[in-house]
Amino acid sequence: MSASDSAIPTRDVSVAPGVGGFLAQPRGRTGDGIVILMEAYGLNEFVRATCRDFARAGYVACAPDLYHGDVIDYGNRQGAMAKLATLNDATIMSRVSAFMASESLPVEAYRRSVMAMARRAGQRGVCVTATRGELGSTDPDRWPAGPQLAEVRTKELAAALAVLGVTEHHWLDYPDGGCQAVDQAEAVGRLRSLVETVKPDTILVFGPDGATYHPDHIAVSRWVSAAVGSDVRILHQVNTPEWFEEVTRFVPIDMMMMVDREPVAVPAAECVLYVNLEGELLDLKFQAMLCQESQVTPLIALTGPEVYRGLLAEEAFTEIRLD
Repeated sequence: MSASDSAIPTRDVSVAPGVGGFLAQPRGRTGDGIVILMEAYGLNEFVRATCRDFARAGYVACAPDLYHGDVIDYGNRQGAMAKLATLNDATIMSRVSAFMASESLPVEAYRRSVMAMARRAGQRGVCVTATRGELGSTDPDRWPAGPQLAEVRTKELAAALAVLGVTEHHWLDYPDGGCQAVDQAEAVGRLRSLVETVKPDTILVFGPDGATYHPDHIAVSRWVSAAVGSDVRILHQVNTPEWFEEVTRFVPIDMMMMVDREPVAVPAAECVLYVNLEGELLDLKFQAMLCQESQVTPLIALTGPEVYRGLLAEEAFTEIRLD
């Protein structure tokens, strides 16, 4: 390392469970970011020097470590190719996405969150809601199930979306708890019409497990898969094992799941998009969720507001590919 290199702040970083790498940045400032893909030999000194070179040019440079610390000697090309063959495109892109989404790195240009940041960046965000949640009362005395609760939740969701800056919202107005009985062709047709009108590039939705095995969530996931073509990216919401470990310190798993089954947990390194919100963005999401008082009050009572806020930080997604 040269004397000029020593003036460049560098460090090894971890941006998600199982996802780490190397960071170099201009001294005393943040700036535009570059993600540098390591070569087949691993995150070696050449890749680290390249990061430092970009930092000297004024960029924050990050290199994901796809081999988890393993470095192969330049004389062992066969070994490098064999190691590279253990990776696939989904794994590589999930780790790159984790760096691009990380709020812990001092980078302005490539930070992302899923809803609020999309709107802040001027991107169009459209929310579609299947039911008004009229049957799922968490406090029958305060919020009796039925039309009264539907009205409450309609107002709550409008307030939450306003906090996030989402101005386009569509209700499907299917019965709460009754989506599995809805004619699938009718539901798929309505969603397909919305897709043709909005022309989204990405849709965020529950996975086939419905997150909690909620039958309405499962139905919606199925409708979306049937309604869109291969030109639209579908990302399924998931949670990591670490998230479940944290939440079950306060809430028994059988209170979260709709059936007697273990939740589907996906490691962060296997997600195509992993965001760990902090600071202003986490505060914004927390504020939006607090708008939905009739839904979040019992969970906050179990966890306390600070733990609940921390549980909101994780946003993780896998991808479904339609051929």
